[in-house]
This record gives sequence, C-alpha cells and structure tokens, in this order.
Amino acid sequence: MHAISIHNVTKQYRLGRMRNGKPVHVLDSVSLNVQKGEFVGIIGPNGCGKSTLFKMILGLEKPGSGEVTVLGKKPEDIQMGYVPQHSSGALYPWFTSKENLDFAVKENNAGTAQLISNKIQEFGVSMYTNAYPYQLSGGLKQLLSIARATLYSNILLLDEPLTGLDYQNRMAVEKKLLDMRNGQNTAVMISHDIESAILLCDRIIILTPKPARIKAVLAIPLPKNRTHETRFLPEYQHALSNVYAALLE
Repeated sequence: MHAISIHNVTKQYRLGRMRNGKPVHVLDSVSLNVQKGEFVGIIGPNGCGKSTLFKMILGLEKPGSGEVTVLGKKPEDIQMGYVPQHSSGALYPWFTSKENLDFAVKENNAGTAQLISNKIQEFGVSMYTNAYPYQLSGGLKQLLSIARATLYSNILLLDEPLTGLDYQNRMAVEKKLLDMRNGQNTAVMISHDIESAILLCDRIIILTPKPARIKAVLAIPLPKNRTHETRFLPEYQHALSNVYAALLE
C-alpha cells in the first residue's frame, strides 16, 4: 500500500464570487505515488498548484476529478502532520514552546506529558521549553512546528520548510529532517530550494506552469543515510545537474 496515492487529479477554480466567473485550470491529470518511508520533493513555479495539491492530500480540497488516498483511505480519515509556509506564524504567540505542543494533544494524561517531553528532547528545543515564539530564532520556531506536526503522525507535509532561514538555522532544520530519513517517516516537501531538496529527498517531482502537469520525475541516487557532507559527493553534483537540466527543458 502506498503512503499517498494521487491518481489522475484535475482541479479548476473560478475567479471572483460569481459562479459564472472565469475558470482557472490549476492541475491537469496529475498522478503520483509516494511510498512509505520516502521523502519526495515538489518543485514548480509560483502559482502552479503545489499548495492546492497539498490541500487535496490533507483533505481540505476535493479534486475536480481523479482520486487522492492516504494509506488507502480518504485523506480526511487519516491524521497527518502539516507544516505550512512561514510556519513560525502558525505558533501561538501567547503560548510557550511546551504550551504550543500541549495545545495539539488529543487528551491530557501522563502518557501525553511524556510524549511532549520526548518530542521536545528529540527536536533539541529543551532549553527553550518555557520560551515564547518571539524569543526563538527562525530555526527553533521551525523545529518546534515540525515537532508539533509529528506528535501523532509519521506522514509529514512540508511547505517551504527552509524559507526565510539564515544559513545556520537552515542547517539545523536540514539536520533534523535528515535524521528523520530513517524509514519510519514519510514526507512530501514543496521547495524552491533545489539544493536542499536534493539533499533531503529520494525523488524530485517537477511541475509545469499551470495547468500543472508532471514534467519530470527524477530519482536522487544518493545514500539513504545522508549528512551535510553529502553535498560534496560527485553523485550529488550529478543529481543537481539533472534537476537543473529538467527545469531548463
């Protein structure tokens, strides 16, 4: 069974408030399967429908035609982790780091308290348990957002997870995502950062301008276990060349 299956999905919107507004064709016959334990990157021009595709995977939008399933079920029946673009704004500013995780729990009990404690340790934010978002760097806020998204699910959707981070914070978030490439987690990542997407992903999906179709599916033939030093491998440079070549076709 695939973790995520997208079959022949098409989507249109109508501009304006009137039902007879001009239709905009966003997605056109998009099909993609994501395997359990796989990290997949989606690259495409602004406005091509990447976020719309995410909304359909999450069950927030219905396809105009075609089908989306997660673990063989309707998306709305499966709990997934979602980290939106500029996710630091998704943290509640009046809550501390711990309280932001507390807010996402299903029920408060001893097991839940331990789960949150483990997540705080796992994501390296234990020093900032009682800090408020305004007191955290961009990288720490992103790590906290990912920690919250993974409380109950190992299927993760990341929308531009590295946007707006300086180099040091970017490396910290990259390292955590690399640690998550352990076969237990499945991730789909929208990114304009081609170099990071290649480092983090097993495959890169390149979309055309809208109506978006899949222009290319590129396997990234790098070791399963990767570090920042993987960027210096000849295989990484070869994969980078292939992605740029596909984008320029």
